[in-house]
Amino acid sequence: MVTRVTFHIKDGRTQCLYTEALAPWAKSLGARTERISHVEPSHRVLRWLFHGLRAGFGEDGRVGRWLRTWQCRWRVNFGVIGGTIFERDEHGQPFPNRKAAIDFEIPLATVYLKEGKIPC
Repeated sequence: MVTRVTFHIKDGRTQCLYTEALAPWAKSLGARTERISHVEPSHRVLRWLFHGLRAGFGEDGRVGRWLRTWQCRWRVNFGVIGGTIFERDEHGQPFPNRKAAIDFEIPLATVYLKEGKIPC
């Protein structure tokens, strides 16, 4: 499967959405990354564990991969940039898995990168 990456040039900086498929390439080039959102478990205790384990072990490696497999409800948190925390999709349904949350996140993050509109 081919993963499409769209680059945006803004104020002399090249920007793109950082995806798992892009991660090895970006790291090999020494790219600087800035987080604009978190896709994280909705449940408070799971979220606390998720961020604690990620802080301790990093996003890469065995623990990071295992965290991405959790079968729980997820949310999209744009609080990093002053945006909203989305617990439900545009139809009012909770995100049943991480992929559903990421699929919701990508268009909003793209608009933010292109137009500067903070998701709310």
